Amino acid sequence: MAAFIRPSSGAMMGTIMRVPAVYSAKSAPLALTLVRQAQVTQFHSSAKREILTPLPQVVKGTMNDAAPVPHTSPSHGSYHWTFERLIAAGLVPLTIAPFVGGSLNPVMDSILAAGLVLHSHIGFQYVFASTLEL
Repeated sequence: MAAFIRPSSGAMMGTIMRVPAVYSAKSAPLALTLVRQAQVTQFHSSAKREILTPLPQVVKGTMNDAAPVPHTSPSHGSYHWTFERLIAAGLVPLTIAPFVGGSLNPVMDSILAAGLVLHSHIGFQYVFASTLEL
């Protein structure tokens, strides 16, 4: 089936041979050689320079050491992330509780709705602040 779609190499060679040449047979290789040399010379004309020197390659500790946990600081948003994690973890039991205890509990439904709204608000605020950078 593939041979039916793909033209044979003989037919392609016949098509290529029918195209008139711009250069004569003797001048074409010389012209291509000069063009290639000019391109290579133009590419290699500048000297090699280090833009940035490499930083010292030092590993602190060993591979088996745990990563250091940064100290909590309100100016760096660590309390914000802790609060968001608590909301996300609190949504899990709130979504399972109506199936276990019955779905006609307006207090649990209102807490779930408020938690979802708060979680969505914080998530969208993070997307606009960090990803879109408005």
